[in-house]
Amino acid sequence: MELSIIRSLMDKEFYDGHRGAKCPDRLFNVENRKIKKTIDLAMDRYGRSVTPEEVEALFLSSNPTLSTAQKMAYGSLFSNIKKESPMGSDVAQEVLSKLFQQVVGTDIAELGFEYVNGDQSSLESLRRLLEQYNDDFLPDMNVEWDDIDIDTLLTKNDLEARWTFNIPTLAGHVEGVNAGHLIEIGARPNTGKTSFHASLIASPVVWQHRVLTASFSVTKRAVTVLAHVI
Repeated sequence: MELSIIRSLMDKEFYDGHRGAKCPDRLFNVENRKIKKTIDLAMDRYGRSVTPEEVEALFLSSNPTLSTAQKMAYGSLFSNIKKESPMGSDVAQEVLSKLFQQVVGTDIAELGFEYVNGDQSSLESLRRLLEQYNDDFLPDMNVEWDDIDIDTLLTKNDLEARWTFNIPTLAGHVEGVNAGHLIEIGARPNTGKTSFHASLIASPVVWQHRVLTASFSVTKRAVTVLAHVI
């Protein structure tokens, strides 16, 4: 399972979607962790997908002090990685979640044994452990990440103000409106509220859409009571 994830991380798109806290180094054993760090180095340095052969070459060049036995062991490990097929993002999310939960569970269980054996005299160790994993814990679910790319945000902003007003004083306070907006207009009696509604609805850019409008009048007494309530 670890080798399949290692092989998948060599793909740039997969790596970008599962980097950092989504795939922490502590999910892997010692040997695979070193290979994972080499992949991190390659992605940071080259910014593209890499092959197992490239990762192996970079790993060996970065670890010149390996003994012959260690080189043979890692050579066998890389051979197994080359045989693995990349993992799909949906499956990877579930696998990484399970692995991370197992890691956290193991740490908590080991700490529990220390409490049982009397090796721990306070809950400070448990508190630090929970704080350490608090931000990184992966839920067993698919998370839809919002697109906060600057171009997307600018496009959404333009849509929010798709229909603008041709009255300078109004346009200076309200950039524009879009479908689904609720517009409230308040003014003194006989100042053109209903006419403004009608002109807005009858404008060329709005008349072809469904618009619900309502006009209400309140007495001076009602306004006074409302002011007291506010």
